[in-house]
Amino acid sequence: MFAKRNADRRKIDTLASIGLFGACSRYQLTQLASMFDEVTRSAGSVLTREGETGKEFFVIVDGSATASVSGTELATLGTGDFFGEMSLLDRAPRAATVTATTELELLVADARSFFALVETAPSVGMRMMRTMSERIRQIEAVPAY
Repeated sequence: MFAKRNADRRKIDTLASIGLFGACSRYQLTQLASMFDEVTRSAGSVLTREGETGKEFFVIVDGSATASVSGTELATLGTGDFFGEMSLLDRAPRAATVTATTELELLVADARSFFALVETAPSVGMRMMRTMSERIRQIEAVPAY
């Protein structure tokens, strides 16, 4: 019981340290913690594959990964970054392949937990939308050749 309480407290503290959850109250963080599984993946692991059905939402706690489309690397992701939300929101196939470049510590939520997360903490949904908008603007700013 003591070990579980410490693990829960660690997960809550981890969520609190990630910008996506910065506007959440301690109570909301406690609720959100139960929606995530803590997962470790080794370097080289493919976390999402472009074109496949999305079933999870990921938050990087530690480590780095790359996002690529059609084999072209578009972004490097690191601590505090998240991915996988787009295919859960629109139920379309994954837009990118995300591959671990180092060992990764992740928080992972399945689709049901993802939607509960957005309902529990609307500020998280707003931050996700802001980040998605920034990503689109970055892609649109790249000149087509």
